[in-house]
Amino acid sequence: MKSITIKGSKRESVGKVSTKALRNAGKVPCVIYGGDQPVHFSAEEKAFKNLVYTPNVYTAAIELDGQTFAAILQDIQFHPVSDKILHVDFYQLHDDKPKAGHGNAARLSDTRHSTYSVVICMQPLSLT
Repeated sequence: MKSITIKGSKRESVGKVSTKALRNAGKVPCVIYGGDQPVHFSAEEKAFKNLVYTPNVYTAAIELDGQTFAAILQDIQFHPVSDKILHVDFYQLHDDKPKAGHGNAARLSDTRHSTYSVVICMQPLSLT
């Protein structure tokens, strides 16, 4: 599976005020789940262009202060009016655990609530 690199920095505070300041600076608050502890970080909004606005599924190599995390996009939240990215959740991949599969992603619109969902169609990997 192809990978896209996202460079970010770890977040010190995770409250409402600091999150709003991040968004005003053109950054997106993010979280990586699946490790021992969730990792809170932020990255430039432009860094997600090739990961989100594409029909393909990519893994993300997230570089944070000298550490690199391999992850997949788990969830993404968009602003209901401006369609800007508000928040991104990733799930960390581990070398000792098999990957679930690969496939294509589709972005579905729910016009009743003006929200979006990311759907990943998984196909089994052949290990031979």
